Amino acid sequence: MSSLKIIIFLLFVVTGSYAQNTLSFTYKKNGKTLTAKIAKNDTLVYHCQALAMQYDVSVIVNEFTDQKIDLTYLKNISADVWHVVISGNAYKTSTNYITYFGSDNLNMKMTDSLVFWLSRDNFNEIITDHTTKLKIDSYSKEAFGLATNVNETSIKYKGEAVTIETFDINNRRSIYNDPTSTITVLNDSNNRLIVGYIFGSKSFGSIAQLTEIK
Repeated sequence: MSSLKIIIFLLFVVTGSYAQNTLSFTYKKNGKTLTAKIAKNDTLVYHCQALAMQYDVSVIVNEFTDQKIDLTYLKNISADVWHVVISGNAYKTSTNYITYFGSDNLNMKMTDSLVFWLSRDNFNEIITDHTTKLKIDSYSKEAFGLATNVNETSIKYKGEAVTIETFDINNRRSIYNDPTSTITVLNDSNNRLIVGYIFGSKSFGSIAQLTEIK
């Protein structure tokens, strides 16, 4: 094989593996730290609460590349099926986040907004500056600050009980005010998964918590 063909072959392998990106993360089980990944056809299960209503959301990862994220979103209290496509640029730079999925929009194409993952830019600002600005649904953009050091969050991975490292950010404005929004994020710059959130109070707000990856 000529040197040119070897170079082309290596470029194909590298770019191909990069395009077929998987979302690796570490977890702990029985005192051991292990590595896993969220891959094509894996499902993220969130337990959600809105006022007195409780339900589960399933997010199926159809595709996750540098160019786009393709997801299927289902609620166990609805027959609707949402198809969500997020641009690669939004995954990197967006500061706008969506949590509401209405039946009037089952095909969601996001070019400047994001769901289920924190953007690269917001994550990096939190790590370096301990603060960042983001916008949630129709609310105004506001500052979120680092609220906790690394925590251990319990979930199930492929049917087994494990813990993952997370941290919280919130919009607390001063020591005299409680936050009205808190977001829990996986502590991994390559997989900035939103593990949970509380918007409003636990009694009257909107809550989501990752319970399982399967």
